[in-house]
Amino acid sequence: MPRRFIHSRTGNRLPTGEEVEVQLPLRILRTRLKGLHFESDKTFLLPSAMSGLRQLRRLYDEHPGAAVLVSGHADTSGAAEHNLHLSEARAQAVAAFLQDQVEEWLHEYEAVSRFKPWGTREDQHMLSVLQDSQGPFYVGPVNGLNGSATQAAVRRFQQWFNAERGGNLTEDGLCGPKTRRAIIGEYMAQDGTTLPAGTDLAIHGCGEAHPEVDTGDGVQAQENRRVEIFFFRARIIPPPQTPCPPGGCPEYLAWVESTVRTIDLDGVDQEIPFLRLVPPVLSFHGNVLARLEPVEPRPLPVIKTLSLGSVEIEEVWHGPDGNLYFIPPSGVEGPVTSLSLNGGAGRAPAEPAQYTRDPLESVRSLSQQMEVLAQAAELRVGQSRTEGESSKETRLRYEVIRADGDRRLEEALVRIAGAEGFSEAGEAITTEFAELIERHGQEESQRVATLFPGGPSVA
Repeated sequence: MPRRFIHSRTGNRLPTGEEVEVQLPLRILRTRLKGLHFESDKTFLLPSAMSGLRQLRRLYDEHPGAAVLVSGHADTSGAAEHNLHLSEARAQAVAAFLQDQVEEWLHEYEAVSRFKPWGTREDQHMLSVLQDSQGPFYVGPVNGLNGSATQAAVRRFQQWFNAERGGNLTEDGLCGPKTRRAIIGEYMAQDGTTLPAGTDLAIHGCGEAHPEVDTGDGVQAQENRRVEIFFFRARIIPPPQTPCPPGGCPEYLAWVESTVRTIDLDGVDQEIPFLRLVPPVLSFHGNVLARLEPVEPRPLPVIKTLSLGSVEIEEVWHGPDGNLYFIPPSGVEGPVTSLSLNGGAGRAPAEPAQYTRDPLESVRSLSQQMEVLAQAAELRVGQSRTEGESSKETRLRYEVIRADGDRRLEEALVRIAGAEGFSEAGEAITTEFAELIERHGQEESQRVATLFPGGPSVA
């Protein structure tokens, strides 16, 4: 029988002239979901996890046939035994989602659980993501209240499901088991979040053991409230021990020791589609508006900070058209070849774009910005009314948004007027300027009369 050697990362000295066997090390890929993807003491997988799970599916496609282990972890805020069961239940919820096991989730509404039960709040979360041609079915606050807004959202989903999926749901706005089964099914069926049928998948709960950050007892720590998904080359080695013993399991330590790559699925750079800068872009010597749009028809995530090459952008917001808008600093120009979002690596624009100094294009882009700000104010009014705010509160919010918009525009006009080449543009740009201001005033008056037919006063 041949002698057997264990592969060493520092190299092996093997005898010659005889048959030997070398046991190769495990090659394990570990992914982690460390964001706030579960509410306190709950097992429902929140919409914030969807981008990470899409990235997980893409990784699986790069490692087809891998065995998958979903390992849940908890922080120390709570009894150790409770947290052990909670980590197992969260791992099971993720595994069920990855396999489109609708009945597993539906059971959470019906079963008597040691954790907080599922109900209207979970319905609202799912309906805020699912949408028809008009947009998301539910746009109100996630508060667990089965009020008129929630029932209207449910009824609209029922109507859509019957028309588009050939369902036979009762269109009464009530979330019974049949409607919830349909909602869960659509939530799980989101593009790119399901592992292939037949994937070897197991779950494991570590509870408070094996924390990412060592803390004392009774401490809430987001880093420790996580789900880790391991990819094994053929089968899970060593197999998980259930339940995980109080001091932790040696199997987990073995998985981590054999991990060759760890990927955090919560980085914004993982979820950003390729973006393109839309020409005419902007003149850093006068223009005030730039637009980034996804090359693929995918919604942009929330973006708070933006860097184009070495240029830091301070003000970023999402337009109602689904694109990203920002106001650049002055004094910089040139092609953009790299992109950074929220401090993450980001993705480069599909095509580098050259900025323009043309002040006439600056004025025309300013007109676009006026329209974006106006639409944003209108959307905020609609949201305020949906949330039940008084007419006075709604009008005050509108005035604040418009005042901020006017401030931005005044600053932009000053920058454009002082831009290189402005005076040489002559009558064309003067006429464009005058028409822009006049048109802006007329449109604003008409908008206010439409939104607030009772008059402009907020007193």
